[in-house]
Amino acid sequence: MSIALNISEGSSRGSDAEFKRFLNISRASLDEVVTALFIAKDQNFINETDLRHFYDISNSLGAKIMALIKKLT
Repeated sequence: MSIALNISEGSSRGSDAEFKRFLNISRASLDEVVTALFIAKDQNFINETDLRHFYDISNSLGAKIMALIKKLT
């Protein structure tokens, strides 16, 4: 949820620099989600298949966020 909320907040700030700053915060939040996925796998809350699935989605989202950051630069 933090990822989407940071993107939303940044987009309403009124400047590309502020939007970019919040996109970077969103990217860091995504990294936290990936870490949580590995912890969930280690604790047997999710299996390897689920980990790979959500990891792939996370990578795709991260690439989209980075592309938007680069576009704003």
